[in-house]
Amino acid sequence: MSHVLRALALLLLGVAPTVGWSATDPGSLPPVRHSLGAGVGFVGLVHVDYSRGLAEGWRLDAGLTPLLVLNVGVVGATRLLPIGTDAHAQYNLLLSGTVGGIVGMMDGTPAAGPGARIGIERVSKHVGLSVAAGGLAVVGQGLNVSPLPDVRLTLCRVWR
Repeated sequence: MSHVLRALALLLLGVAPTVGWSATDPGSLPPVRHSLGAGVGFVGLVHVDYSRGLAEGWRLDAGLTPLLVLNVGVVGATRLLPIGTDAHAQYNLLLSGTVGGIVGMMDGTPAAGPGARIGIERVSKHVGLSVAAGGLAVVGQGLNVSPLPDVRLTLCRVWR
């Protein structure tokens, strides 16, 4: 897990000089209303994500990993903090509070609990790319708490 956080920190530091730390120009692109995407990660190995824009700077996220051996669902609220723009895209820092559930088909017992993520995204007029890392603490059978990594790379279609 620490390797993932280090990689995310390096990505943030690498993108910052090229993007600039200027405030996002609200007139350049309208806000994102919806996005639908897919990606890879862990614990959501191959996931499908949907996001809906709420008030300015906030969105509601839902992700599903529908695999036969491992099913994961995560719902969360994400705070978008603009970190810059270029001629074609906006760059945002992502801070998410999540609630997730997991069902392993080997034992069939569900587990659910809270989580959090931090990440960065690039959103152009029609396409978005995000990388996020965090954790999920699920409580399963017998009140056993299991910490799980929640790392995602997602490519999405954006509707403004």
